[in-house]
Amino acid sequence: GKKEFPDTAVNLKVAVATARWAKDPLCELAYTWSAASDAGMFGTEMLFLNIHPLQRLLPKPLLLREYERVLCNVTAAVGVDINGACSYDHMHGLLTFVPGLGPRKANNLKQNVARIGGVVSSRKLILAKRLLGPVVYNNAVAFLRVRATDQLQDQLLHPLDDSRCHPDVYQRNRWAVKIAVDA
Repeated sequence: GKKEFPDTAVNLKVAVATARWAKDPLCELAYTWSAASDAGMFGTEMLFLNIHPLQRLLPKPLLLREYERVLCNVTAAVGVDINGACSYDHMHGLLTFVPGLGPRKANNLKQNVARIGGVVSSRKLILAKRLLGPVVYNNAVAFLRVRATDQLQDQLLHPLDDSRCHPDVYQRNRWAVKIAVDA
């Protein structure tokens, strides 16, 4: 809100947030989580969401821990477009919830992607350009998706780079080729 659109009227900020929510609710929730309170605690903005009528009966730390757990689980189930998350500040919060990353590694990944030109064309490139270390790469890469962007329109993208399959399955073990040959 204030940081992203400092000179914009409140009603326009609400309109942008509503449009982003309609387009990608998980992304907006992750962005809401990333707003730290005055005490430096993350996720406190989510306490204002009325999810259930009895949520006020739960201790706030327990509720925040459960919100964080659900955000991690849903992010793992859906995956994150690495190019979008590294290009747009409002989408960057999703990287925090990728299994194997967390806030510090997510920020380092975003900086490393910016260092190589701001776009990742394949999952192989993440390891080849040392955007992530080998252990973190192995843990997180299945949840990072490489989707086509305007900058990648001239390149041929591997279709399984935008899937939940780990690259070991379709690159090293050639699992997809074996299935296609057997069919």
